[in-house]
Amino acid sequence: MKYTDYERRIISMIGYFFLREADSDYDLCFKMLDHMDITHLRVYKKIGKNRPDIIYITLARPGLLIGSKGKIIKALEKHIEEETGRKSTFYIIENNIKRILYPMTIKEAMEVGGF
Repeated sequence: MKYTDYERRIISMIGYFFLREADSDYDLCFKMLDHMDITHLRVYKKIGKNRPDIIYITLARPGLLIGSKGKIIKALEKHIEEETGRKSTFYIIENNIKRILYPMTIKEAMEVGGF
């Protein structure tokens, strides 16, 4: 996937945001991002005053990005606005193919009536 310069800048800001959330602990930051399993990001930069950029992000565990009551995603939007001077809105797409693709354990299959 080829990203634009602006998309690379947004991706970098997301990384630095989570590094700050992890109190500069790189291992914790990498673990947090790895658990989210972000697979795709696309930014549509809107032209015009007060029109937010649209950031589409595809990940396996959207709850980790959203946070309790939207706390993390709101803070991330604020962080990006402070860094770019532009408002942004996230559209989150859940990519749960791994949960579907990987076979269930016998116990899980029995719980859902698969065996």
